Amino acid sequence: MQQILAFSRRQPQHLSIRPLAPLIRETAGLLRATLPAGAALELVLAEEPLLILSDATQIQQVLVNLCTNAWHALPDGVGRIEIGLAAAELESGTLRTGSLAAGSYAHLWVRDNGSGMDKATSARIFEPFFTTKAVGEGTGLGLSVVHGIVTTHLGSITVESEPGLGSTFHLYFPRAWHSDAIEPTMSAVLEATLPGGGEHVLYIDDDDVMALMAEGLLGRAGYRVTALRDPAEAIARVRDGPWNYDVVVTDFNMPGSSGIDVARELARLRADLPVLITSGLVTDGLREQARQAGIRAVMQKENSLEELVPLIRRVLTETVPQD
Repeated sequence: MQQILAFSRRQPQHLSIRPLAPLIRETAGLLRATLPAGAALELVLAEEPLLILSDATQIQQVLVNLCTNAWHALPDGVGRIEIGLAAAELESGTLRTGSLAAGSYAHLWVRDNGSGMDKATSARIFEPFFTTKAVGEGTGLGLSVVHGIVTTHLGSITVESEPGLGSTFHLYFPRAWHSDAIEPTMSAVLEATLPGGGEHVLYIDDDDVMALMAEGLLGRAGYRVTALRDPAEAIARVRDGPWNYDVVVTDFNMPGSSGIDVARELARLRADLPVLITSGLVTDGLREQARQAGIRAVMQKENSLEELVPLIRRVLTETVPQD
């Protein structure tokens, strides 16, 4: 359990007082590049600046996770997702806000008009390992991680949902009233450092959301990206052009082939091609398998938003070990 929830409570958090609206717009820009054409993403943001004490990357991870779930709830990927932000003056002990003390809060919500959930499902969605996905399609860790992040920000998250009528996730964060130093958003950091120099990244993940998200994130960071869902196709691409790619990032758990299998096959095709592996659950056993397969780094998948770009840059700039 400690490993599973490490993302939501890892230390230290990079906390500073910042407005929420720029983080929302930043994340929405990334999401719009990945959502299917039939999924409309709309913003309803308060005009007044709403500041909270927060870790910007974690707040963006929360939004990505909630909007990804909303996308999955849309029938055939067609529907509407809304991210909203407004000021709220709360009384203590309300049904929507739980145990939060009375006071001034920033109310953030993510709403969809998708399939919705029954009461039994809604009551369990923040539990670790609980998932409505089929076997092999997910670990069920997403919303428990979201809950952990919101809790560490002294906030509250609840859901309102009915079958066939969609879902709304309500998040409340204590308001702050001034800022001596506001840290830059993810986009500003990427633009300032521009870590990519046009290197070609081959990204392999059978999860459409992760593949699309990585493609958008790495593209904005200055890389060329080929994102594939089928590990066999990825191996065939490298076989046809071993020098077309500078680094490979592969998921560990994929139907018919693990990321370890992919790495071993790629090593036979081109021994010096750097390979990174991602997994929803990183264990000592996985790290040892990765080491034996010559994989350069192992990354917790939930950390992709903040760690993927610098990890690729680190691997690309490392000197290749000589035997």
